[in-house]
Amino acid sequence: MRSSAALVLLGATLSYATKTPWTRVWRYGAKQNEPTPRAAHSMVLCDNETLVVYGGIGDEEDSAKDDAWTFNLTSFAWTKVGVDGPRPHKRFHHSAAVRRSPAREMYIFGGMSVWQELPSPILHYAQTQDLWRLELDANPPVWVLEPALNGPSNRSEATAITFNDRMYVFGGIEYDTSSTSRGHSRCFNDIWTFDYTTKVWTQLLLPAKHVPSPRFSHAASTITVDGVTSMLIFGGRQLTKDDGWALLDDIWLFSFETHAWTQVHGTPAFKRAYTTMVTVDSDMWLFGGYFKSDYSTNGYVYDDTVHARLSGAHTQFSKNNETDMDEGYPSVRYLHRAVAWQGKMVVFGGRFQHALGDMWIQDLDATLLHPVTDVHELERSDMNSLYVACVLFAIFTVFFILTLVRFRLHHVHVRQLPTAPLRYVPRGVSNQRLLELKTKKYQAVASTDTNADQVDLCPICLADFISDDDVRDLPCKHLFHVACIDEWLRKNKTCPMCKLDIEAV
Repeated sequence: MRSSAALVLLGATLSYATKTPWTRVWRYGAKQNEPTPRAAHSMVLCDNETLVVYGGIGDEEDSAKDDAWTFNLTSFAWTKVGVDGPRPHKRFHHSAAVRRSPAREMYIFGGMSVWQELPSPILHYAQTQDLWRLELDANPPVWVLEPALNGPSNRSEATAITFNDRMYVFGGIEYDTSSTSRGHSRCFNDIWTFDYTTKVWTQLLLPAKHVPSPRFSHAASTITVDGVTSMLIFGGRQLTKDDGWALLDDIWLFSFETHAWTQVHGTPAFKRAYTTMVTVDSDMWLFGGYFKSDYSTNGYVYDDTVHARLSGAHTQFSKNNETDMDEGYPSVRYLHRAVAWQGKMVVFGGRFQHALGDMWIQDLDATLLHPVTDVHELERSDMNSLYVACVLFAIFTVFFILTLVRFRLHHVHVRQLPTAPLRYVPRGVSNQRLLELKTKKYQAVASTDTNADQVDLCPICLADFISDDDVRDLPCKHLFHVACIDEWLRKNKTCPMCKLDIEAV
């Protein structure tokens, strides 16, 4: 029997021991003095008590964001950062780093950008390579576009950290922008540095062997292990044939001193993407994230805390114990953000069935954890411990497939575009045009050696097509379930994959 769910995300009810390590310090209340719920945003700690949150994507139709907020970890209060002058286009899946001295500055790089050229109501999407600096100590704060040349290529879902007054950018993905080909997206394992003082990008020249595989959707932080400070990366995704993807389970250390990579073998090795990582001393802490089994079409989202102490080439993973979940613990999530603060983990946002706007602080206490001996504790898929929730048919679904399927982007250099406020004007195709669009019965293509890894699925609901499904064939040749695309086209005039104006062709 075919499931009615397109892609099924399952939330693991993985909670904690009798001692509660979590404290919720903010619950979203739809007030004007707080950021709206969001995922795929950025969050940095700019001083001893102040978080800065920027951008991301929410559940609204006009869901990409360009607002910046500070959160005081002492008074638990939000303040919107009022900015004069130019600013970055709305974006998500960008990278961010912070410089705390001589002034407080937040840097954002790349990501998926959204903009509008008024008076046209059409929204444009592009991956970018621009670098912006938010000067937090200016009065009022100001965004500055860094005139840095010869930097990394357009990319999303890279990571960025600060060390020795430089920003280090690792990995990421550049999507294939053509509408006629497949399999030409690129993901990276390069390292770029940006010198905050000289404003110069430099690509580090590294040996071709014994380096992590290219990846995106991974986690990264700085850590000091056995007296050596390094960049630590974990997990993520890598591209496979025809722009498919596979999850990763590896741990790597990049020494800032020797520029050499060292792999750390975790026991048990487990796959995870869209998780968050913080480090305290030589300890690595992960919270939540996304997992998909190679043997299932379901995705699983977690609320577990996973810990490893790094020393040498091997480490043992531990995780939180399980009790009944209640409101004293954060819900399952992915695409959230976390920072380390006073030896604790601060978590904000993310999503499961919808975008989240809560903030939690976790006491990082290894005595509340137990060693993991079975990988299934970290890659759970049993129905007794999971609850099922269908991905909602909403605007975020389209943005979610930017990273889970393929997204045909309009590849435009954002630096050359005027900055304009983004305004969503809902207007779908006419009923007459909708009736003119072709429908047919889907016919599965026989599997061959060349297409064995290729899976045809509806880009909106993410369900695999099966023979005799009613599908609508748009003029751009993108296929969708009739019910899925009709609902979309009643509110939008463009193909959700390539942005072709369906009303005009």
